Amino acid sequence: SSASASGSDSAAAAAASSDSALDSAASTASDEADSLLRLRRYCVEMVKPNPIDRQIVRIALPAVGALALDPLVALADTALIGRLGALAIGGVGISNNVFNMSFTVFNFLGMATTPTIAQQFGRGELDKASRTIARGLWISAVVGITAIALLGSLSSPIVRFFGANELVTPYAVAYLRARILAAPLFLASMVCQGAFRGYQDTRTPFLMSIAANIVNLTLYPLLIFTLKLGVAGAGIATAVSQATLTLGLLTLMIRKQMLHVRDLRTPPSVAKLVPLLRTGAVLSIRTFSILSTVSFATATAA
Repeated sequence: SSASASGSDSAAAAAASSDSALDSAASTASDEADSLLRLRRYCVEMVKPNPIDRQIVRIALPAVGALALDPLVALADTALIGRLGALAIGGVGISNNVFNMSFTVFNFLGMATTPTIAQQFGRGELDKASRTIARGLWISAVVGITAIALLGSLSSPIVRFFGANELVTPYAVAYLRARILAAPLFLASMVCQGAFRGYQDTRTPFLMSIAANIVNLTLYPLLIFTLKLGVAGAGIATAVSQATLTLGLLTLMIRKQMLHVRDLRTPPSVAKLVPLLRTGAVLSIRTFSILSTVSFATATAA
């Protein structure tokens, strides 16, 4: 009787253990099924088109196009300058290094303008956005005019500092002095393009870049070969194309009432410029550090 009771208890325990295992397996299977279902729903949501995706594509594609445009035009420019000889290519290359080192640190004019304009546009503060653009343009004008004076008068020692020898220096100086004339407009274009991005419009700067590069490619052979201006003609063509881009963007901003002319008439106070300059200082230090490191590494390797 005792053995029979013990056997019954063992059978009951085994049955209970089996039921528990089945319940555990069923629970695990249910959890796995729920996880797979959630994963499926997530994947469906990820690939399902929505208005935000279309908006991202609408903004991103022209920006990518603009990035792809510059190297292609630079390649065509190099091919044309190459017909003037190795010294011309070397001079233009050194001048471009000087120009980039001098002005890339002011990329903050566009980088800081975009988020500020985007916030003001989102809040409907269009008058404030116009004043923000005007401040950036005033900074561009002051820095650009200063650059014309400094780089124009010190162009020879500067290009020699960047590695130009006595044979290359005349070409480098001729190109730099011609291109530097558009320095204020070059800096202003950063502000203009940053403002358009803040308004979620990358198409307009892209189309204006196409127009400016068409002007550039048209003037290059005309000034270099037809008028026989050499590398100075190349610099003038680049300056004119930059002016085309900037003046076109400014005209469109005024027409679209993104920028009010009255905001350009009076220079902003230093206090109004401090937020932009504070942000710009950090970005400029970062950019200058990168450029300096690359230049030092290149010079060391050479």
